[in-house]
Amino acid sequence: MKKEKHENQELSEKTAILTKLKLINLVKYLVYFFDRIVCLFSGKKTKNDSTNKKKVLILANLGLGDAMNFLSVADKYRKAYPKEEFEITLWVSNHLDELMRMETEFDKVELVPFNQITTDIKKRIALIKKIREYKYDVVIDVMGATGCTPSMYLMASSIANEKITIINNAYSICPKFFTKRVYTKLVEINDKKITNIEYYHYLVNEILGIKDDEIKFHKVKEIKLNLDLPEEYYIVFPSASLDKKKWEYEKYGELIEKIYEKTKLPVVFCGTNSDLTDVSEVIKNIKNAKYVNYLGKSSVVEFIEIIRRAKFVITNDTGAYHIALSLEVPVSIITGGYTYDGFVAYNFKNNKYKKPYIITNQRECFNCNSNCKYLKDGQEKWPCLHAVTVVYAWNIVEKMIDDIQDKQ
Repeated sequence: MKKEKHENQELSEKTAILTKLKLINLVKYLVYFFDRIVCLFSGKKTKNDSTNKKKVLILANLGLGDAMNFLSVADKYRKAYPKEEFEITLWVSNHLDELMRMETEFDKVELVPFNQITTDIKKRIALIKKIREYKYDVVIDVMGATGCTPSMYLMASSIANEKITIINNAYSICPKFFTKRVYTKLVEINDKKITNIEYYHYLVNEILGIKDDEIKFHKVKEIKLNLDLPEEYYIVFPSASLDKKKWEYEKYGELIEKIYEKTKLPVVFCGTNSDLTDVSEVIKNIKNAKYVNYLGKSSVVEFIEIIRRAKFVITNDTGAYHIALSLEVPVSIITGGYTYDGFVAYNFKNNKYKKPYIITNQRECFNCNSNCKYLKDGQEKWPCLHAVTVVYAWNIVEKMIDDIQDKQ
């Protein structure tokens, strides 16, 4: 009887998931056809090209962590499309334009509201019209079709001879209806363990027609800071893109106290004002440790520089982790296993860089791509993240501190 009840419950859950997926796909189709109507009324190319160069548009709807990995291949895109023959325009979001202008050799870098077009119809229509201002020789979506992101819809609305992207069929939620209609070249892989940085290299290597296994982290240029930073400090970054990816505030408070007892170092909090709530909650749990709060006082490139100068970094699964790794600043990440191989482990071939100190509760269900079968209704954290204790985290952080001291 219990077995039958369990089977009925599983069947009910699977039915609910399938119904949800069908509804999501229906929305995707409706959005796609809405865009086609907008294209009909917006016309075609309206601006004349003042140069004789071929035009390339790269769509890079990236978070800060993704951007650090994309920078490792930016020079390859310039090699694929030489400056003498091609004009490359890069579209970015999340205030990454200053960073990309400083670190790449692309001809133009423009800030566009990629993610806002999912909820703001006026901005969606405006961006569709913008992408149709020119006929491009090549449009490339570096994020790929795997997640069926806003970039895919913009790609569909663009006017171009070639439309190129990558898709990882191991995780893809993009219906073939779109991939067949949108792209002229689709680079397909099926790899659950490919790292994010390898993913970017794979696409541009296919464009170049080369097999290049060497991956190098991009070192962002050093800049001057007009902040009164402590002479020595470490960083804690308790924010994340989702609440489920945030380790508990009280646990961070306990960990910070342990670090202070051992090192007497002040902790620096930095980031944007959107991180204010998370940092404020952590500060409530700090008793004796010293801290400095620089939230909202730095640009993206200054934020990167603050991380560069830190003794070490402790962070959730967020951009600060990828910045620290690329700059080879010692870093501990407190994370679950939802995208472990792709975004946490960095086990790419010939990795000669400093390894991260990974704080996680190892489970057989890792790499679930955030489709957690153990997450119950009302749970605020991924179960694998919630299971990480302060004692376990401190053991790994203390090892990191000891390793740093041994090398001094």
